[in-house]
Amino acid sequence: MEQAFFQAIEQAGAGELEDLLYSLGSAPATTSQVLRMEQLKTASYSFQPPPQAGALLAGASMGQAENIGTVGCQLGVAYQVIDDVLGTFGDPSRTGKSVESDLREFKSTILLALAAEQPEFAQMLKEFRSGKVPAGQIRDELASQGTEQFARQLAEALCSRATGSAAFRDLPEGAQQLLRTCGHLILERSR
Repeated sequence: MEQAFFQAIEQAGAGELEDLLYSLGSAPATTSQVLRMEQLKTASYSFQPPPQAGALLAGASMGQAENIGTVGCQLGVAYQVIDDVLGTFGDPSRTGKSVESDLREFKSTILLALAAEQPEFAQMLKEFRSGKVPAGQIRDELASQGTEQFARQLAEALCSRATGSAAFRDLPEGAQQLLRTCGHLILERSR
């Protein structure tokens, strides 16, 4: 288990580095790159090893611990997708940050990755990065493209895939219920 924690720390560092490099790049990361970064940065650190360790401490087999880690990793990516949504479309009084801060920091979020698949938005984003377009206009364009709804659907699909997987079905009923609750809380969070 100790090796798993070292690996999680290494992966989180790699994800943070990717996040930084993408924010310095001339174009946002692709959707698959963002999802991979979010898996490394958030899921493999906060949502995979902790439930695995808890399962082992509670007497689960190594196989059950691996299964709960697999499910937790998928839920972790969903958590980060919702975090991206809240960072751009959330209520600042609940999230504690401006809805334009991720944009101003040029963070590669799932929202930007999805919208950048459209050539017109990719051009607008280049102009934003050079200071010719305000962050509010980028946010408005993200809203008009429906990226919030698509990202929420993606998070829902990730949670459904996690709780519909063979790894999930092999877990005890109590663990399944806790993970279902976790998925529900992820999708319903507002901060």
